[in-house]
Amino acid sequence: MKIRAKTILIVAITLVGLIAVLYAASDAFVLKGFETVEKEDGRQNVERMVSALLNDINMLDSLTNEMASWNETATLLEDDALDDTWTKISDPTFERLGVNLILILDGNGEVVAGRAYDLGRTEAVSLPDDLAEHLSAGRPLLNTTAHPSGTMGILALAEQPLLIASRPVIGHSPAGESTIGTIVMGRYLDENEVTRISMITSLPVALYRYDAPDLPPDVLDARTTLSTGLPTFIERQDGDTVAGSVLTCINPLDGDTLCGYAVIGDIYGNPAFLMRLAIPRDIYAQGTISTAYFVISLLAVGFIFGVLTLLLLDRTVLSRLSFLSTTVGTIETNRDFSTRVALPGRDEIASLATDINRMLDALETAQKRLKGQLVESEERYRLFFNSGNDAVYVFCVDDARMPGRFVEVNDEACRRLGYDRESLLCRSPDGIVGRDEEEIHGKMQELLDQRHVLYETVQQTRDGACIPVEINAHLVMHEDRPIVIAIARDISERKQMDELKRQAFEQIQKNYEQFAILNDQIRNPLQVIVGLAAMDDGVLGEKILQNADVIDGIVDELDRGWIESEKVREFLKRYYG
Repeated sequence: MKIRAKTILIVAITLVGLIAVLYAASDAFVLKGFETVEKEDGRQNVERMVSALLNDINMLDSLTNEMASWNETATLLEDDALDDTWTKISDPTFERLGVNLILILDGNGEVVAGRAYDLGRTEAVSLPDDLAEHLSAGRPLLNTTAHPSGTMGILALAEQPLLIASRPVIGHSPAGESTIGTIVMGRYLDENEVTRISMITSLPVALYRYDAPDLPPDVLDARTTLSTGLPTFIERQDGDTVAGSVLTCINPLDGDTLCGYAVIGDIYGNPAFLMRLAIPRDIYAQGTISTAYFVISLLAVGFIFGVLTLLLLDRTVLSRLSFLSTTVGTIETNRDFSTRVALPGRDEIASLATDINRMLDALETAQKRLKGQLVESEERYRLFFNSGNDAVYVFCVDDARMPGRFVEVNDEACRRLGYDRESLLCRSPDGIVGRDEEEIHGKMQELLDQRHVLYETVQQTRDGACIPVEINAHLVMHEDRPIVIAIARDISERKQMDELKRQAFEQIQKNYEQFAILNDQIRNPLQVIVGLAAMDDGVLGEKILQNADVIDGIVDELDRGWIESEKVREFLKRYYG
């Protein structure tokens, strides 16, 4: 039988029998009971969470009832003397009662006084835009026919949910008692309120809108489960049933957390919000520990089978694999591919050892070939690196984004600066610059930003001589670190040629100016000679005038030449600076 078949058969028989016994025993005797107790405890915690919310609603209803029962409230309503300046709805009242909304409506359902207040920012704010539609006649908040003692519950506003309560204001007149208005109070069910409920239950509580499109998967499953339940209506402490409903369920979230869910209905009786309570699965954990003890006791029975299995595996498989692994590891550590694995036998492990030996033969041959290619590649690199007429510098960039020491330089760099290679590699670009170091630091920042820079500078040789150079620097990444490759070209001859050009142009400019002056110096004496010759009517005067005309023609030719020279000068200035 092959070694793989031996291993699979032995391990499979042992593990399948052991796992079957352990699973059947633990599932049948322990975990089921603990899960039942855990769900009952979770249901009680959910009821505590819902009770905390209902207590807040009842407290808000009590505050509303208190304000509605004041004689001052009824008197001001009857006298039509209520407005937003009433001291009973000032900022201190909101902060003392811990509410965000107080509205006073007359008998026709019109708001005569009311304000909204932000408890966090301690300032008055505008009323919610979508609140007005819930204050119309026939709606639960003002429907004294269906709810003579008022309404309380949750209102699902667009901005955030609102705990709300309404109470009728009763007026006393000779004709008897009648409803003359309504008091409405509200408190936002915001993060602070949810946190307070969490502190009451000592467990984390989360609030979600019932119709939210992005509910977590577990909350979505709970919503589906609770959608088929029957609602439990919220009741006042005085026993009156009001609008709103609560549905709950318990589902495990994972191995460590049990979640309780409650659907909270709004004042219209529609499901509005989902509350989730995360409960640590301490009871389940205790059941798991108990199961573990039970499994340990069963493992004692399977210990003998395990020992026998390990002994058999060690004799037939493990010891040989260990020897093979140790030998291969030694070859890998020493990088000695000439070593071979000696493992007798005719099974898969022996065949594996033979295949490893063949692989080592191939690796040894490839290593020799690669070593030769590497030496040849290094020689070509050195020849290329050192054969140029330009100096090449390779240096790193330190953590301060400044030039570090040279990593490599070519022979031309050493020859030009007068250093041997070891001395130059101990220096940095700052040590060979012949000008202010701020220049190279500025160019370094430009190089790090643009990854390439071309500029002129001066390098200083070992004996103090300065050489003008043109630097062509590139930034590359090597082993996740920035490296700069800078090629420095000696531009001494170019600088000399530029100086000669400048001097030649200056001489041309000077000659041009002298040429212009010379024309004037010739014409002026010539005019005098012509004037004197005109006074002589003889042959001599005629000869002088004839030669004066010749000289004047020559000067005209010089003027035309001066115009051409002006064009040449403009050409030189435009294209050669």
